[in-house]
Amino acid sequence: MFKETGHKNAYFPLFIPLSYLEKEAAHVEGFAKECAVVTHHRLEAGPDGKLVPAGRLTEPLVVRPTSETIIGAWLKARPGMRDRVKVFTKVGSVTGGPHEGGLTEGYILGAVEKSLARLGVEAIDLYFAHWPDPLGTSYAETLGAFDKLMKAGKVKAIGVSNVDATALAASFSEAEANGLPAYQVLQPEYNLYDRATFEGPLEELCVAKDVGVITYFSLASGFLSGKYRSTADLGKSPRGGGIEKYLTPRGDKVLTALDEVAEARGVAPAEVALAWLMARPGVT
Repeated sequence: MFKETGHKNAYFPLFIPLSYLEKEAAHVEGFAKECAVVTHHRLEAGPDGKLVPAGRLTEPLVVRPTSETIIGAWLKARPGMRDRVKVFTKVGSVTGGPHEGGLTEGYILGAVEKSLARLGVEAIDLYFAHWPDPLGTSYAETLGAFDKLMKAGKVKAIGVSNVDATALAASFSEAEANGLPAYQVLQPEYNLYDRATFEGPLEELCVAKDVGVITYFSLASGFLSGKYRSTADLGKSPRGGGIEKYLTPRGDKVLTALDEVAEARGVAPAEVALAWLMARPGVT
């Protein structure tokens, strides 16, 4: 499913199935451990030969993060593919500790080199500030670091995740005051169930500023697929533990509405949930 963005008519994948990554990245050394970064469980071969979650990981991981290493190997194995895809990644993720180095200039300039090496590319098409900086780094410093990367040709566009309208507006003001690039894309948690943090001032600001918006948890971790309808369903996958919060009277109403529309249209509930999301004026 595709939709044009407000800026560059780029296209964003909604998800990449684990089964696809497993097939494509079988040749990547340490792949099982890398998958465990996503599931937070050790993966072992099940009765049918497929990887299944075993015990939770307790030791440090050898290779991280999953997507950069796997996608980098995938691109390397396909000459010419780099020109056909857009590469997005983030800085400021929780990997070595609480937000690791935050969004200081020094940390960003060091982190981008590691990402470029893992991905095996010369430039990142869209580089996100993943979380609000717990260190209190100024927007001027963070955006200044991004400005250096863009001028050096290592990053083509910048985005931000998990911020509210006040923070996003402040970043715009700081960018304008200091002659720095502003965030062009926002990535919020947003779906048919989780609506409060994006709808309202944040969505209105994105529309007013022509900010591209790509969401995460678009299917509420799978709840909106209709796969999880009771506590008995929570054991169907490693994500089950994060679904219980949706098993509420409101969640039941959402699923009932999805079921009705899906049946009338002859499609799956997940398709309805994604179509609703992409029809939102603020979502690109």
